[in-house]
Amino acid sequence: MTPEEFEHFRSQLGDTPEVQESLDILESNLKKCNMDLEKAAKLIAVKAGEPVLMGDSLLEELVEKSRTHLCKPEVRKEWSDLKDVFDILKEFLPTPLPLVVTCLFKLWNIGLRNLCKDE
Repeated sequence: MTPEEFEHFRSQLGDTPEVQESLDILESNLKKCNMDLEKAAKLIAVKAGEPVLMGDSLLEELVEKSRTHLCKPEVRKEWSDLKDVFDILKEFLPTPLPLVVTCLFKLWNIGLRNLCKDE
């Protein structure tokens, strides 16, 4: 991940206080982790008191859980852009909002259009 990619993501997500605070937390943790998204996700989770097991890919688990949910036909028809996906994920994922934003960034990086191709 590059700082430019992050800024592009930030510009697409919106400017509500909760979003901006979560983006600031993600950005701060990315800088501490040399822009490694997986490490930043684990750091955010640990700071929030979430259980993190050694060797597990917390971010990949969140991404797969989210992808499975987002690609259900009844859910798929409810989203068309990043903000829609964010609204769905913040209701669906039982994690702190900065971790939801981290998962959303990974989904955005994969490409929302590509998310349900195998479904």
